[in-house]
Amino acid sequence: MIDRLTEIDAVFCIDICAYAVVSNHYHLVLYINKKEIDGLTDLEVIERWRKLYNGPEIIQRYLRGGVLSPSHHLLIKQTLEQWRERLTDISWYMRCLDEFIARKANFEDKCKGRFYSLPSMALTLWASNAVQLYPSKLVGKGALKAKPYWMSKHC
Repeated sequence: MIDRLTEIDAVFCIDICAYAVVSNHYHLVLYINKKEIDGLTDLEVIERWRKLYNGPEIIQRYLRGGVLSPSHHLLIKQTLEQWRERLTDISWYMRCLDEFIARKANFEDKCKGRFYSLPSMALTLWASNAVQLYPSKLVGKGALKAKPYWMSKHC
């Protein structure tokens, strides 16, 4: 699971502040990094999303420098807007993590089908200036690199 967290941490603009993995569930404290997503170019958004998914053929053609009509450019723009939203969406983050866990569990149990569990629960934590959180980036095999971060209403 730590390997998968490392993978999706490099894709999404969501920082892991803390995590706990126990035998049958896990807990994550996440921070949506709006500044990071705002700083990404269109090509960086495509590059990140394609680490998880191939994307539509029109994106492949765009990357190859193929001839595109104005309607194709509009479709690409809409697709990139959608991907930008998803890169800061906790539901998509959890989907990418839980799908990996489900596939691994199905493989270990030698079964097929959808993995069902209780729905994940996301709580919004409001931090005052007096609360210090430590967003972390996963490094290597599960090691955490934490940096102090002061939460404020301007984050």
